[in-house]
Amino acid sequence: MDLKLKIEGVSKSYGAVRALNPISVDVPAGEFLTLLGPSGSGKTTLLQILSGLVVPDDGGIWIDGKLATHLPPSQRDIGMVFQNYALFPHMTVAENIAFPLQMRRMKSAEIAPKVRRILDIVQLPHLADRFPRELSGGQQQRVALARCAVYEPPIILMDEPLGALDKNLRDQMQLEIVHLHKTLSTTILYVTHDQEEAMAMSDRICLMKDGRIEQLGTPRDLYRSPRTEFVANFFGRSNVFRCTVKEQFDQTVLLDAPVGPIIVNGYRPGQKANRGQTMSVVVRPEDIRFLNGSETADNEIVVRLEQTVMTGATTRYLARSTDDTPIEILSFSSSGHSPAGGECRVGWGKENVTIVC
Repeated sequence: MDLKLKIEGVSKSYGAVRALNPISVDVPAGEFLTLLGPSGSGKTTLLQILSGLVVPDDGGIWIDGKLATHLPPSQRDIGMVFQNYALFPHMTVAENIAFPLQMRRMKSAEIAPKVRRILDIVQLPHLADRFPRELSGGQQQRVALARCAVYEPPIILMDEPLGALDKNLRDQMQLEIVHLHKTLSTTILYVTHDQEEAMAMSDRICLMKDGRIEQLGTPRDLYRSPRTEFVANFFGRSNVFRCTVKEQFDQTVLLDAPVGPIIVNGYRPGQKANRGQTMSVVVRPEDIRFLNGSETADNEIVVRLEQTVMTGATTRYLARSTDDTPIEILSFSSSGHSPAGGECRVGWGKENVTIVC
């Protein structure tokens, strides 16, 4: 693995406030890594440390194998993209993009083709002579991306660059950034608090909470195999059940829960579940299905439907089990199955149960 960035034991405090606990992450070259988390989780502090704007209390940062912990921003050769664009109002689009090349004392004959190429990549060649005030928000953000990428920095840091855009434009710009990443094969660290944005764009996601890494993995890892209840709830809706271990059969464990017995499959060979041990398990709403007639499932409960919410392609069913536990079920609206109401049976597979801390 070609390691582009190494973060080892980096921490930061502001007085008595611990903004960042010791954090260690290895980032391979060409990866799109998103730092995700709620406000105050430490993601922006970490990005500022990587950029050189903030000095860590402890730990080290290596870029391309070279220690960079105390290097000033100008010597790190890292690109930065902010939410506020930071374009020069008196310069045209082309001049804004050319600026970092001029600062690196590149010759005019070399600058022009680089500017044309990056304008083509961000699909703005027709706006080269416009000024920032003549552009839409989305166009200004594309220019900011182009200006950052034109000199091909080894690492690009993006701090919530799409936060000021409306949803439709944000969705479009996500595709633009992914296209830019694939075209340039650069390493990107991207900060956001938007789960959908992180899921749509990232190779891996570093989910943070209270200055710590809660879980690091692919979008699928964090959604389908959350390690904690926080991770499960942060990535979409989930049904969380408190359980007690009753019996274990090899890799299958039988749990007691207020909603009824729950079978979970997924224990590693040799892994032991102690009788009486308490734990929480997660079942995603889309993994629960309505059972008709003689249809069966590994796990079955009876629920009472309380509310149906159609959200276009999907329909949410809000229900309660016989012990009054809230249950959420999600199915495609086009499936044709619409329970009439009242009590009904629902079920899910043992492979759809995830044990969390």
